[in-house]
Amino acid sequence: MAAQRHQDIPMSMLSANYLKTNATSHTWPFGAVAELIDNAYDPDVNAKKLLINVEPIRGSECLTFTDNGNGMDSDTIHKMLSFGFSDKQTINGHVPVGLYGNGFKSGSMRLGKDAIVFTKNGTTMCVGLLSQSYLENIKAKQIVLPIITYCQKSRRKKDQSKASLNAIMKHSLFCTDWELLEQLDAITGEHGTRVIIWNLRKTFNGQTEFDFDEDENDIRILVDIMNTPCKTQKTKVTLEQSEPQCKSSLRAYCSILYLEPRMEIILRGQKVITQLFSKSLSNIEKYTYKPRFLTIEKIPITFGKNAENMEQYGIMMYHKNRLIKAYERVGCQRKAGNTGVGVIGIIECNYLKTAHNKQDFDSSSEYSNTMKSLDRKVLHYWQKYCGNSSTNCPSRRILIQETHEEIHTQMRTRGQENNGLPVITSYYSLAPKRGKYISIMAPESSKSKKAKEDDTHNAVECLDATPCSSNSTDSPPRPHCSSMASQTEVRSPIKQESLSERKLICQMQDLKMTFQELTEMRRVQFQMLEKNKPDAGRSQAAGSLSDVGRREAEKPQELLQEVEKQWKVLEAAKKHFKATMTNWTS
Repeated sequence: MAAQRHQDIPMSMLSANYLKTNATSHTWPFGAVAELIDNAYDPDVNAKKLLINVEPIRGSECLTFTDNGNGMDSDTIHKMLSFGFSDKQTINGHVPVGLYGNGFKSGSMRLGKDAIVFTKNGTTMCVGLLSQSYLENIKAKQIVLPIITYCQKSRRKKDQSKASLNAIMKHSLFCTDWELLEQLDAITGEHGTRVIIWNLRKTFNGQTEFDFDEDENDIRILVDIMNTPCKTQKTKVTLEQSEPQCKSSLRAYCSILYLEPRMEIILRGQKVITQLFSKSLSNIEKYTYKPRFLTIEKIPITFGKNAENMEQYGIMMYHKNRLIKAYERVGCQRKAGNTGVGVIGIIECNYLKTAHNKQDFDSSSEYSNTMKSLDRKVLHYWQKYCGNSSTNCPSRRILIQETHEEIHTQMRTRGQENNGLPVITSYYSLAPKRGKYISIMAPESSKSKKAKEDDTHNAVECLDATPCSSNSTDSPPRPHCSSMASQTEVRSPIKQESLSERKLICQMQDLKMTFQELTEMRRVQFQMLEKNKPDAGRSQAAGSLSDVGRREAEKPQELLQEVEKQWKVLEAAKKHFKATMTNWTS
């Protein structure tokens, strides 16, 4: 095929395979859906309502997007179906999201192989086809775009649309001119646009990647799992509790897609309720960020605690009112521990450049500096509102003694050194045969009673502990540490979890089960010892073997003694827990 030329200079060509190649920029299907929503949102269309639905057409499941925007003429729809044409401008303060002139092509071809666009603007009505199946059938070397134009009043098509009409009726879901006009009539009002996508993308087992059945008012993402080499099964994988709903639910994603929504989204017949962080967060505080590399005004940042689900946290990063990165965790939130857990930040980074799929920012020094600044501000907010954590509060770790009196005396002594009653902030439970440690914090005595009660409540909520791994009986007993120096030498890769009085009781129950298991082990070993007991006439070697067996049978007894000690420690800690809380609030 000869290349087109401009002033006798060859022009670049675009292969038909580029439609498929370009769609790979969207690894997440909801990112592709967002591209189609952006087209209706942008000021050149300025739609007030967008309907997203799933409709069966000629036996095919189709995704449909219908808006009541300004619509397009034949020239505009041709540019929209082509690549790189974007002349969007800000209108009355409405800043467009689209920038590269590529969103519709990459988004629609990511969702399915074929898409057809119906649009009307009050004067003309147009139908355009963007189809990989069509290009494959005609073996096209370049991208061919059949477009039909009707007069909106007379509903008659123009003469040059005959070839395009034949191509659309042969290679689309609509086989007659009447069916095409019926889809144009589905656009209520005199102007608007309707996009239909079919041949939806499938996973390796032949199933669509969307779940339309679990929730009739939502579209969810499915994960396909190959169970065996010869058998596949479509399985709905339940995401972890900490995974945000917006990752798997289109309704949840649309509810946070725009910082200040200008358009109503109707998903499968039900309105999407916008999630306003100003109403859902607690302890809201405003910060500002002034980039040194830009001469712009200070950028507002809002921080708050997720009152609904503390496991969903991070920075909501918007660009021109559009969500780019959701729940992006900064440095202190990525580290081990609980620093920054539950803290959500909202920032609009219009000064940064987005990737062409609008799901990330370009990696640059500006982006790096922004993330560093957000990290510092999250840490500052955390220290202010969650300052009872062990990472940012002065605390001391001491060994819990064997009796309640000794614990009470030692804790009161340390509290007097810090001019106030101590509050337990964390409880570290090491394996059996090792010491039990707690961390204490002495708040300032100048605080009011109300402030002390709040600190006490926060301290109870942020208690850290680890379950006793007391089922391990193969390691030798280890004596308690008797000095602070020896305490620091203890190493135990134990996962921490929040501790309340109920957690303490659970640990005591676990210890009780271990006590019962060791008692049963001791009984069984003594039975084996008595069964194999040598007669008086046996050799001295057999007697030595019996001594070895007896020593083995005495090991569970030693472990039982250790478990009894740990039980007393937990009982003492439980009593002190109640006593400390009562004394402090009074």
